[in-house]
Amino acid sequence: MPVLLNVILERLVTDPDGVYIDGTLGGGGHTEEILKRLSPKGKLYAFDLDTAAINHCREKFRGELGKGEDSRLVLVNESYRMACSIKGAEGTINGFLLDLGVSSRQLDDGCRGFSYRANSALDMRFGSQGASASEILHAAKEEELERILRNYGEEPFAKQIASRLVEVRRFSAINTTFDLRNIVEACVPAGMKFSSLSRVFQAFRIATNDE
Repeated sequence: MPVLLNVILERLVTDPDGVYIDGTLGGGGHTEEILKRLSPKGKLYAFDLDTAAINHCREKFRGELGKGEDSRLVLVNESYRMACSIKGAEGTINGFLLDLGVSSRQLDDGCRGFSYRANSALDMRFGSQGASASEILHAAKEEELERILRNYGEEPFAKQIASRLVEVRRFSAINTTFDLRNIVEACVPAGMKFSSLSRVFQAFRIATNDE
């Protein structure tokens, strides 16, 4: 285990009998380490909006989850923003861990639209609810697209990219990651394309999932 993670968890889990929240479950690495530090009386609520992450961790932690009412772990297929509801049910929350950002598992899955390196449907949703990134790109006004790119991606070419998106969608659909990639590459200097692609894809992922 990395030294920094060990330090973080030592400061997080101050009471083995306490109630804790892992707001970004992902592959379950942090959840696994927190559980090691909890007593049989402790409780951990692990949140993730990504259904694939929840399903992966149901299998990963099937032993703990199989304890029924004695299980110290509860998996919650919701955004960590819903974690405040746990306080009403449990009283005091002893610790809250967030590891924000897209996970390597999501980037490695070339079918979900998170990465500009693989050509796939421009979805980007963590779950199955709400509008996809492609739907947002087609529905949003130019000003909204520019706002998304500036606020969520800090993209210096936000205005140019938003304008180009609106221009292109008048004549053809923007349905795939490469459709979006080609538009971005046409708007930015060649030496900055990968930085801009990362920022643009981050911006639309955040907008799609209301992060």
